[in-house]
Amino acid sequence: MRAWARSQGGRAKTDRQDALLLARFGASAQPALPVWQPLASEVGELAQLLRRRDEVKDGLERERRRQEQLGVRSDASTTVRASVERLLKTLQDELDDLEHAIAEQVQQHATLRTNKQRLLTVPGVGPRVALPLLMACERSHALAGAQGTAKGVVAYVGLDPQPHESGASVWQRARISPQGDRRVRARLDMGA
Repeated sequence: MRAWARSQGGRAKTDRQDALLLARFGASAQPALPVWQPLASEVGELAQLLRRRDEVKDGLERERRRQEQLGVRSDASTTVRASVERLLKTLQDELDDLEHAIAEQVQQHATLRTNKQRLLTVPGVGPRVALPLLMACERSHALAGAQGTAKGVVAYVGLDPQPHESGASVWQRARISPQGDRRVRARLDMGA
């Protein structure tokens, strides 16, 4: 936005001028910007379940590391060890419940089920990658609307190359974009 403001001759920066600048930009880009659409309710529910599953997995991994650390300490408290064991069991039960809820959510909705099966046919895309990738595709589609393309999804995830060139000289090698959903990128990297 700053670069666009400079291209329009704007040099000062105040809240009032920023608001006017945003309004002018929105008006000038109106035909090019698609209307945002919320995710379908079943997709939004799945997104929340997947996010919660990731949070619980992170907590479970953290407690497993804590259990390993306590295992090598001879002076570790038996109360602390018992607490970690109880928490590990609780987190594992919660993770199992979430996995079951995710499977039910996908099974109940034909579009989710069909799209997941379609993604599973892609080499390198397995059960761990399919649903997060499906969510990235759905979010990209919600942002781009009918104008969405495969290139748009690639850019949304952050897998688009960013070349750094000028004329005949190359400043540095092209790398993938640091923008996008890093969790989906990491899962795709592991799948590949």
